[in-house]
Amino acid sequence: MEPITAILPIEYQETLLTATDLTFQNYRLNFEIGSHSKVGVFARNEETIHEFLLVMSGILRSKGLLYQGASCYDNARYFAKRIYADTHIDYFSTLSAKVIASTILKEFHKEVDEETLNRYIRALSLRRECVVRDAVEYTLMGKTMILLSTLLSTSCPLIIRHPLQNLNHEMSQYFVNEMTKKEEALIFGGGPLKPWEGKLDALILLGDNGKACVMDPSIQALYYIVGTAPENALFIDVAKKGYIILDQDKGAKVAQGRKQPKAMKINPYELEKIFA
Repeated sequence: MEPITAILPIEYQETLLTATDLTFQNYRLNFEIGSHSKVGVFARNEETIHEFLLVMSGILRSKGLLYQGASCYDNARYFAKRIYADTHIDYFSTLSAKVIASTILKEFHKEVDEETLNRYIRALSLRRECVVRDAVEYTLMGKTMILLSTLLSTSCPLIIRHPLQNLNHEMSQYFVNEMTKKEEALIFGGGPLKPWEGKLDALILLGDNGKACVMDPSIQALYYIVGTAPENALFIDVAKKGYIILDQDKGAKVAQGRKQPKAMKINPYELEKIFA
């Protein structure tokens, strides 16, 4: 069994989730996520990210993922703690913070701070991102903005699919800052990682052939090497005849020389560019 990787020094915070030989597709993972951790998920396949977030939220059946010692799957106590949201879904047809807060409390038993949500609505001029007919119809950007504003007005850990979908550069930067400043944990996947650079505690990388890792970009590094992929290769680039490996000790010398392939350090927040 691979050792459990703690995302953030767990001794400084409560543990939100523990994965002990978590089996997902053809992956097996071990990690702990703290109650304040900020974690991004990357895979080359969009549906893999989607399903992994559903596992992390307790919606899809899993074995080995625990909340307070019990399985996360269909766990009412865990459901009461976290919020799972997907920006592909239309959640709101109103601009009223009062109505939004009341509806979420009634249907999902989660408290939304109405005053905080009203501040976001005013500060972001959300009225410009919707049309009022029989119901409020949001622009694509407005739909994401009102969802994130609502999530930020709760005190729940957040699991979000495509959190920056349809946001422009300015709004992406704004919400990345707001979500990473939020005290509670954030787990997300989907969309480019670049806007999150320097803001995350860890990246969960779901690679090829069942290889996966939990990476701390501040102390670990990724290297791209041209040549035949070894068994421990995290990603394999068939088109360019290269592969990617994880260096456990950032800055350590990766084997290279006359008889060794040259290793090129890559930015983990730009992984999608390599496979574009």
